[in-house]
Amino acid sequence: MSRTQGGQLDIHDFNGQVALGECRLLDEFRSIINFGAEAMRFLSPNGELVGEIPDDGELNN
Repeated sequence: MSRTQGGQLDIHDFNGQVALGECRLLDEFRSIINFGAEAMRFLSPNGELVGEIPDDGELNN
């Protein structure tokens, strides 16, 4: 069984997060973000894991 890939809003540290900080919303933003979202997995056509890159925890690009 497979699932479809979801989507996320990417709020960059050099522009969107600056704006959130100026609006005093950065703490709230950090409390609800999806940590680990920058991790990547590479699967073969039959779904076998062939490689992965973990999230480095830096919360930036």
